[in-house]
Amino acid sequence: MKKIIFALLFFLPLFLISCDDEETTPTVTTVLGDWELTEVYIDPGDGSGGLEPVSSNRVLTFNDDGTWTCNEDICFMNDPFPASSGSYSEADGTITADGCFTINYELINGELFLYYQCIEACTAKYEKP
Repeated sequence: MKKIIFALLFFLPLFLISCDDEETTPTVTTVLGDWELTEVYIDPGDGSGGLEPVSSNRVLTFNDDGTWTCNEDICFMNDPFPASSGSYSEADGTITADGCFTINYELINGELFLYYQCIEACTAKYEKP
């Protein structure tokens, strides 16, 4: 009987610790690093638009010195050329580039959303690779 009680006291805590059925995903709290364009939102002006997957090679990289680079032109959602760079402010949630308007951004549930200045709503969604 003592052996059974000892076994229960020893193995039960191990069993309970190992039974965590929820996987936790690390929360992204900074824009630092590489981001890949995965979806774009374009609305025709009547509210019927939505995020649509895109096939893109666009990678946006935020550096810890307040600068960013992109292998494509970030000023326009669908213009791949030329590469672009500039500065950003995490405090303001803004990206700036020479010859381009300011792009607002925010992190939502570990995804990066860039909000372009369009007549209708248009947004680019990026994810960590």
